Amino acid sequence: MTPPRPPTPPATGAALVGASPARAGATAAPGASLASRGDRLAAAFEVLAGVAHELNNPLAGVLGYAELLLRREPPAEWRGDVEALHREASRCARLANDLLALARGWPGEVRPVDAGKLVREAREAVSARLAPAGPGGNGGEIRWEERLAAGLPAVLGDSGRLRQALVHVVRNACDAIEEFRGEGTIVVSGSAEGGWLDIAVEDDGPGMGPAVLGRLFEPFFTTRAPGRGIGLGLALVHAIVTDHRGEVAVKSRLGSGTSVRLRLPVGQGPPRRPRTTPSTLSWSRGALVVTGREDLANALSDALLGLRWRCHVAPTPAIAAALSARNRYDAALVDPALAAEAGPALRAKLAGRTVAVPSATVTLEWLAAALARALLGQA
Repeated sequence: MTPPRPPTPPATGAALVGASPARAGATAAPGASLASRGDRLAAAFEVLAGVAHELNNPLAGVLGYAELLLRREPPAEWRGDVEALHREASRCARLANDLLALARGWPGEVRPVDAGKLVREAREAVSARLAPAGPGGNGGEIRWEERLAAGLPAVLGDSGRLRQALVHVVRNACDAIEEFRGEGTIVVSGSAEGGWLDIAVEDDGPGMGPAVLGRLFEPFFTTRAPGRGIGLGLALVHAIVTDHRGEVAVKSRLGSGTSVRLRLPVGQGPPRRPRTTPSTLSWSRGALVVTGREDLANALSDALLGLRWRCHVAPTPAIAAALSARNRYDAALVDPALAAEAGPALRAKLAGRTVAVPSATVTLEWLAAALARALLGQA
């Protein structure tokens, strides 16, 4: 039996994202159809898959050598550096896996998943950030409380992906508390009613206003400082939960914390049909790089060609304008030094697809996010 749909929460201070794009509050760009938005999403996922594959091979080597060095007990003065290397490479590997998960859609192995075990694994993932009194905590400033009803039913799904979704929600709660005042409380509750399993994560962090709530699940939307994330976490949570026929409900108010509720149907597994995404990369996408710096032009050209994107370099705004008039580009990457002169013309031609290149070192992580935002028209 198909369980009834869960009730829609109040519109004020809440966001509900489910299997229906309309219920998610998602709207296509003016004049664009849902089909064209789907094409842009598929193109963005194509970029994500390419970047993830490019990242995974070298990261596997870096992680392997770092682990080998740690097992060999390096000198005390080196150990901290090696641990930092391993930690940051692991963070990059998690990002690559997130990109692949978004690009692949549903590949999963369906089996009964225990809710209590999901919560325990999520707690373990953030245990280093929990206060000593919290279960599994070892020195952080965040208190952890669990309020799980007895006898929670299992759900059918991919345990790894569901764990990934819950861990992202819990990490976001930790980040919000730490960036707000450094200490606080996370309450994880679980209940079941009417054929649905609910797992809720509440924090007493800064909360969010309506403007942020309205864009909460957009890929690459983030309010965090540069280098602290690129806005994939909650987009991935949305993808995983809706792949399992579930919904994500968020309630928040500025200064009053946030509650994220994952709702999953009991006894009904995800559909067998995977999300449609391109399986191979092509040369159909093109980018215009606007810079007079040879080092920046070479770095961006090499990275774009590695992702199988066509690339033209314009050393001046006049050449950029001429190229954009003759060619179709999916993204324009503009040197900040030329942005004032080149920006207006390019934005008129490439609305939503013009990205300012950061003055700091350009990373593959930044390029992936920039290209995907451009393909979605959100640059």
